Amino acid sequence: MALPRPAGRTKKNVQSLQQLSTQVVATSLDKYTSLGVLPLEVVALILNRTLTLGLLTPHSFKLFLETGHHEIREVFEKLEARETHIPVLPTRCGQR
Repeated sequence: MALPRPAGRTKKNVQSLQQLSTQVVATSLDKYTSLGVLPLEVVALILNRTLTLGLLTPHSFKLFLETGHHEIREVFEKLEARETHIPVLPTRCGQR
């Protein structure tokens, strides 16, 4: 016998553990040093969520590329995304 659902609460309102985990990782990618141990399906979900939230940074871009999954590399090629190199300008430490 199934328990009745509370009024106003449908299955659509409840997020799965996978959705919640993907959200947490996507919003805190700056804390990770590698995603290489994750399977392609999980990395793809995290990448999709990261792009949806607009949180792709040079650090997270590098994390995704370093996973070794060629499918992820193909996604970035189709998006024409490239690594950015921040120029370092020389500074003067004294009079010339």
